[in-house]
Amino acid sequence: LKVKFCIAIDTASIAAPLRALALAMVVVSSELWTWPQISDAAGALGYSSDKRASELSRLSARSVSPRDAPTAAAEAGAARLMLWRDTYGWCPFCHQVQLHLEEKGVEYQVRRAPLSMYRVGEVDPEFVQDSPGGLVPTLRVHAAADSPGAGAEGVEVGPPAWRVIRGAVDIADFIETSCAGPLLLRLPGIDLNLAKVYLSLAEVLDGHLMGMTKAAVAAALEPDNEGLQREAKEADRWLLSTLEDVDLAVRESGGPFFFGAVFSVVDMAFAPWIDRAAAMLSFLRKVDLRRGARFPGVEGRAPGP
Repeated sequence: LKVKFCIAIDTASIAAPLRALALAMVVVSSELWTWPQISDAAGALGYSSDKRASELSRLSARSVSPRDAPTAAAEAGAARLMLWRDTYGWCPFCHQVQLHLEEKGVEYQVRRAPLSMYRVGEVDPEFVQDSPGGLVPTLRVHAAADSPGAGAEGVEVGPPAWRVIRGAVDIADFIETSCAGPLLLRLPGIDLNLAKVYLSLAEVLDGHLMGMTKAAVAAALEPDNEGLQREAKEADRWLLSTLEDVDLAVRESGGPFFFGAVFSVVDMAFAPWIDRAAAMLSFLRKVDLRRGARFPGVEGRAPGP
């Protein structure tokens, strides 16, 4: 019931893709809960429709984060970073970037913007200025106009006080090449060509995870449709096969990371997808990535209960 309650949001509040994902998470033994059933269950726990709407509005107006306030270094006028990420913490690419910043140990702020799929809350005009297309993650680099690297390829020069970098790939490259802290890609023990292969595998895992989720929803909505049932089983096989590839890569390195004892950008790229795969497979297919002999290399990477 806790899972069903967590996604009990008014249908009008969220877009079709999120509704589909929410529906997928309440499939129990091929039985799909209706939104009124979910809403009633949430109401029984004290979360009425009005209370849920109020909470969504509060979160979209301002998400509390220890990083939301300027750091002491920033107040002193030092160069600083400000990360735009999604309001509700769903975006896996934002996860990657924030993990990278944390591992580097650099000072940064976080500000949040609602993704268009949520249809909740007003969009901050500053976010629109930094990311006209609404893309997160977006990194605002506060620095003097004559800072080294200003105007470098892939980096837009904004107003004199800052420049903007958009998208996880370009931001990761900036963090790794321009920020102080431990190296997380170009360091001994990491084969850059193999790292590129692994990063491509992370994209494949993303695709098959989304494919499995969509196929599971479609099959649950039409349990008598044999074609959809076959497609769902095929999507399951592709996802599990990809996870076996991930597991093999970690085990062949000696673990616990993709390059043995060396933690890298590759590990950060996989973390959000392993997190989601563990949740979705547990809810939809009763497959536990955290325990069992099937994925020993992945086991230590999946989040705990």
